[in-house]
Formats: sequence, structure tokens, C-alpha cells
Amino acid sequence: MLMLRQGLTQWQEWARHGLRLPLSVNLSALSLRGDELVDEIECYVRGSHVPARFIIFEVTETAIVDNLAQAIGCAVRLRLAGLGLSIDDFGTGFATLQQLTRFPFTELKIDQSLVTGISDKPHLQAVFNSIIEMARRLQLATVAEGIETAEDYQLMAERGCQLGQGYYFARPLPAAAFLEWTRQPPVLPTAGAAS
Repeated sequence: MLMLRQGLTQWQEWARHGLRLPLSVNLSALSLRGDELVDEIECYVRGSHVPARFIIFEVTETAIVDNLAQAIGCAVRLRLAGLGLSIDDFGTGFATLQQLTRFPFTELKIDQSLVTGISDKPHLQAVFNSIIEMARRLQLATVAEGIETAEDYQLMAERGCQLGQGYYFARPLPAAAFLEWTRQPPVLPTAGAAS
């Protein structure tokens, strides 16, 4: 809960500067085992006055397999509260496609092992294309993790992946530096540019 409280406080600070971005918070397998946590989350979110639509909880494939019935119940409650739910590191865990359709996910984060260097790996491109198409049909937003080159970014965009994260955009930044970074015009290297 500490990370959620800190994230909500930081979101409020950024909002005062006109920056209203989604806030993603990781949930562990243990978090999806009881209603008490969902009650606590709802209480913090209501008290923060951060609109629920900006908050996304990320769970790994392993977490949803651990105790399926309880995890689905917690996930449904989070969604009914207006919160987003993302399956994190997709492609590395044990979730079946059936489980993916049983959870009320709003977003699918494709693991960096299926993204980094993809522009040079046709076999990964085939897997990536299938994941993007599946997510589109399930009406899930898509995020590619581990984008490190302009070529990989271009391929993601061409394939219809909606969002990306990785060193291509920026290294992790402290909150104040991130706010300053958002105020600068984007300077991204182009495909084929020398490193």
C-alpha cells in the first residue's frame, strides 16, 4: 500500500502542473487473495481524489494462476471501482488464453523478452503480431516493454502497439526530473541514426 499512497500523492503533484498521466502500480499474487486489500485500495483512491480511470493495477501471469477464483473476484471488484487492470510481463508466465479472457483486463503489457531487438528477429515479430491482434480483438490496450532502438519503436508503432516503454524514450527518472523531462520537446533518435 505504501507504493499506492506514494503514487497517488505524486499524481496529485503532477496534476497541479497540468500533467495527468496513468499511474501504474504493481500488485503481487498475495494481494489478489483477499477482499481486505481491495477495500483498502478503494479507500485510498477515494481519499486521494485521483480519478479512478487514471489508476492501473499491474499483475503478472503468475499471480493470476496462483489462486484463480479469488484473483478473479478481486480483479472484478477493482474494475467495478473504475480502476484499470493490466497483465504485466505477458508472454513469460503460465496464464492460459482462457484465463486471459476470464479476467477483466484493460491492458496487456508485452514482456521485454518479446520486444527488445525485435526488428532483427522475424520469429519474435510473428509472435508479437499475434499478441497485438489478440489484444485488439479482446479490446485491450497494448504496451510494449523494453523498447531500446528506433527500429524497434517503429516496428511496434507499425504493428499497432499503442504504448511503449524503455530506454529508447528515457532511463528511469526521479519524479522532479520526470516532470522537467515532460516539458522538453521530444528528442528521439531516428531509425538508422548512429548511436
